[in-house]
Amino acid sequence: MTTAVSLDFGTSSLKVAVTDTDRGVLGEADREYAIRQPFPTWAEQDPAELWDLAGEACREAVAGSAVSPDEVDAVVIVAPWKAVIPVSADGDVLCDGIIWLDGRASEEAAAVSERYGLESIGGQSYWPRLLWLRAHRADVWRRAAWLMGLPTYFKWRATGQVVTDPSDDFFRNPERPLTGLGEQLARDFEFGSDAAKFAPVRPCMEVIGELTKAGASHLGLPPGTRVVNGFGDLPAVTLGTTGFSENAAHIYFGTSSWLTVVTHGGRNLDAPLSFTFDDSLGGAVFPLQTGMRAYNWITDQVFKDLAAPGTPAYYAEINRQVAEIPAGSDNLLATHWLVGELPPLAKSAKGAFINLTANHDRRHMVRAVMESICYTHRRYVEQLSAQHGLELAEVVAVGGGALNDVLVQMLADVIQRDVLVPNGARHAGTRGAHICAESTIAGAAEPVPFPDPVEARRFRPDPSKAREYDRMYHLYLKIFPALRSLFAELNHTEGP
Repeated sequence: MTTAVSLDFGTSSLKVAVTDTDRGVLGEADREYAIRQPFPTWAEQDPAELWDLAGEACREAVAGSAVSPDEVDAVVIVAPWKAVIPVSADGDVLCDGIIWLDGRASEEAAAVSERYGLESIGGQSYWPRLLWLRAHRADVWRRAAWLMGLPTYFKWRATGQVVTDPSDDFFRNPERPLTGLGEQLARDFEFGSDAAKFAPVRPCMEVIGELTKAGASHLGLPPGTRVVNGFGDLPAVTLGTTGFSENAAHIYFGTSSWLTVVTHGGRNLDAPLSFTFDDSLGGAVFPLQTGMRAYNWITDQVFKDLAAPGTPAYYAEINRQVAEIPAGSDNLLATHWLVGELPPLAKSAKGAFINLTANHDRRHMVRAVMESICYTHRRYVEQLSAQHGLELAEVVAVGGGALNDVLVQMLADVIQRDVLVPNGARHAGTRGAHICAESTIAGAAEPVPFPDPVEARRFRPDPSKAREYDRMYHLYLKIFPALRSLFAELNHTEGP
């Protein structure tokens, strides 16, 4: 039996949980934080601010767990990938971290694409953002002893060790279509001794150190508590949802959203993104840059009059009203692309309502945004079937959005497949972190998920809605081709 504390950082919120192999979640605490966007395409966060919140939340979660801090066997830290955080030799963060959502490096991306004869890789890609920092913040680049990702930064604050894991090692193993070009990129762009700025890689399921006195005091745990290397949020959620069996698939509904399929032996499913767990295991990731962030945005705009925003009662009332609107939102289409999207769309693509009339009201607008998220997932499901013969008999849905019954039923109706919401859907990342700790500390040969009192639920597609959703889905697919040039003109600084 292992007792673990997991710090599960998302793009805009943190969940800290105390978990036990036999008893499940014993205590938890949440914190929210902002994404700073000083310019339209930028996305930054101060990692020190997030670490401060982690200390508050960890002490709260442990205090509410009835577990003595001395009983904690391990800490596991999970965080989003691809951030670029310059840290000096003295431990100062030299500027806000450039997070995965940032798309400022469109010119650098175009230069990389042209140099290697590739289709545009976009300004969100990791290597173009490195080149942007070196070119535009030369003083920061020069002073930086380390260029850390978020998982590396938090583990360094906890243990004093600078280490990364395979899922966040994009300097040596760039994402598609640059996969395999790490050494060539470093050579061609003259990184030389700058390669020493990037953390060494160690396996995910390995103890990388112990909490220092400062780290332990900050988190409210004893010095010497072991820290497991862990991984990014994508593999954590995958492990906690389906495990790593080949072709296991899930859809995650968080600030962003994604469909992930587990791959073995380097299998290529032509996904826009992928993650690496080890040499033989990874995941094909079909992402939505804006998932529930779009839902939260539209509900905040049009349902401001409801009492107690953000409470369960608030969302229950919104869902009650949205459910009154028929499938297809009475011929209203929307796009959830508030921050742009990856190919086959573009960073310049943005949100829109198509065919909005005086007969529509706020219920239609919210439902249309929800349907747009489901339409994008259907496109990926159909791509897997058409290009790879991978038929998903059902899809597992997790994340905070998976607790929205109207959305999950809508997803089942749109993709015309069963959707299973497992027990503990909100704790998928926490569950993955606990399994990592259990395997590392107890040497479990097979994943041992902790129990959860919430029963799994199955949502079956409603056949009466299939025809209307087929019609609206195929119209939705026409939006970006029809508006591509207009999006590019309106957002010409954002690149492809």
